[in-house]
Amino acid sequence: MTREEARELLAAYALGALTEEEREALEAHLQDSPDLRRELAEFLETTAALGEAFRRAEPPLDLRERILSATQEPAPKVREWWRPALALAAALVVLLGGLLLQTQREKQALRVRLDQQEELLALLASPAARVTDLQGRVRGQVRFVYDPGRGMGALVVRDLQDPGAGFVYQLWLIRGGQADSGGVFRPHPGQTVVLPVRADIGRYEVVAVTVERGPHGVARSQNQPVLVGRLRI
Repeated sequence: MTREEARELLAAYALGALTEEEREALEAHLQDSPDLRRELAEFLETTAALGEAFRRAEPPLDLRERILSATQEPAPKVREWWRPALALAAALVVLLGGLLLQTQREKQALRVRLDQQEELLALLASPAARVTDLQGRVRGQVRFVYDPGRGMGALVVRDLQDPGAGFVYQLWLIRGGQADSGGVFRPHPGQTVVLPVRADIGRYEVVAVTVERGPHGVARSQNQPVLVGRLRI
């Protein structure tokens, strides 16, 4: 069995549609091919995810036997249409898996944005809420909204220039010589970015923003702030 022949059988293996002879030949080939094993794992994960997501009914018990019987028949016409049809089925599995993953990510991102908006609205509605504008060496509208008594804050960012490929902005809460990270973010053109902050804000004096290497920023910054704002506690 050649490498290309083995690759053509991966989708069929994941769907359980190989003959015993083909399955054994493929498994023997996979022993020496880590790349094909990874491809097979992707097929298996996708089919499993689709099965869980759509909770389809179990197929008839004799379906696999009928498929195996059909593939074992020597008629060339059966083999000619069977493989293209199987390739199409495999492509649909991958496509649906990609769409499902994209939908799940979009729902998660939407949920995060809604939670941030609710938290910001609650913060703005607080009679103790205060606002500090951050000023510095980069262009943009950056404000820190906070309620010292409730330990809630949010950095609201709009039209801030891009920090550069591979870099992020990092928020710091500062008191004396102590600086604690408030999180990292990247601006999005034309969109307002909200970075929620949960901390004992009443104990800090200054908020600042630095540019750090992404995606997670640093524990202790060695860089000078590009934006600074003083808190009114």
